[in-house]
Amino acid sequence: MLRRLDDFVSLYADESVKTREVFAALTDASLKQAINDDHRTAGRLAWHITQTSPEMLGAVGLRPSGPHADAPVPASAKAIAEAYDAAAASVAGAVAASGRRRRRSSGATI
Repeated sequence: MLRRLDDFVSLYADESVKTREVFAALTDASLKQAINDDHRTAGRLAWHITQTSPEMLGAVGLRPSGPHADAPVPASAKAIAEAYDAAAASVAGAVAASGRRRRRSSGATI
């Protein structure tokens, strides 16, 4: 259960490591593979994950960096992994900074 922003930051760090391990298994060739014709390719799914965390946090007023929602899927597994690493670090930093600002402004512990 997440009770504090620090809980989220810790859980997000753990999950980001696991996601990165999956992304490390992707190859440029595997990016084109789909489960079937009606589903996203592995590359599109990996790119969606890379774009979504910054996008969702942007919806609640935080401004982490990351690829724009309209950015095309890179052809390189390495490019997706590098963009994910940068976005994940930015998300964790934006959430942690938000918690520090809230604590300073309210005196509360979150």
